[in-house]
This record gives sequence, structure tokens and C-alpha cells, in this order.
Amino acid sequence: MKYIFTLLACLLSASAYSQTLPTLALDALKTELGRQDDTLRIANFWATWCKPCVEELPDFIALASQYRAEGRQVKFLLIAVEDTPEKVNTFLKNKKMNPNPLFYVLTERDANKWIPAIDAKWEGEIPATLFVNDKTNLRAFYPKKFSHTELENTIHLHEKKK
Repeated sequence: MKYIFTLLACLLSASAYSQTLPTLALDALKTELGRQDDTLRIANFWATWCKPCVEELPDFIALASQYRAEGRQVKFLLIAVEDTPEKVNTFLKNKKMNPNPLFYVLTERDANKWIPAIDAKWEGEIPATLFVNDKTNLRAFYPKKFSHTELENTIHLHEKKK
């Protein structure tokens, strides 16, 4: 019986990595961030080659899992930029990070289009994180790496503004 559970766990894990990583067009991202509901949306922009980006990913994943379990109205979007879905999928598999449901790959390759669409003052450095709730007119942009505590405190700060 233990063997069956181990086999099932391996198969489920392998199937998570074999799934096609969702892509996100710029217009779809704008639509998602502009939803008029009570959900705080947190869009983190990262790349596989960016060391500070990779270092903060586990904190985003852990908090997303915790908040989902608690039923909090927080949605995380971990958006890879300047990478292909195949490259990101391989990266996540190698790092043993489950790609779903948090990870997306931005399809817009022209940084001159997507960077100012996220924040007009953004110069394009990553990691960068956008906190949005259009219903409450919340839009806070942080072009920096977060520590776990900073991220958690920033989320709490913006949850209170709802």
C-alpha cells in the first residue's frame, strides 16, 4: 500500500512538471490586474537568470500556499519575463517547484511595451512586485527583492487598505 502511495505521488509530481506552463499576454495581464473585486493581486516579475528573483520565489510560494489554506483573498501571479515556457518549466522542475497555479510566462517580448504598462516609472529592473486592488484603487509597485518578513508585512499593509 505504501508503494502505491509513493508511486502516485511520483506520478502526480511528474505530471505537474509535464503540463504546459500557462502564458499570459499583456492584455490578459492588464485584465487580471484590473478586476473589480475584493482580491489583492500580487504580480511578481522575475526571470530564471536573475539570482535575487530566484531567491525570493520560495517566500512567494510559501505565502501563497498559506493564504490559500486560510481562505484569504490574495492572488499571486509569478510572472516570468524574458524566458520561454519550456525554459521556465525546466527551471521549475530542476528547483523542485510546482509550476501550478502560480507561475506564468509573459508572452510580450518587447520590454518597451510591457514595462510602462506595469508602472510608468519602472526602469525594468527585476525582481519587481506590483500589489493591486482596482476596487479600492490600490496600486503599489516595488522594484526590489523582498525578504520573507518584508513580503508578509507588505501584504498585511495592503490587505488593511481593502
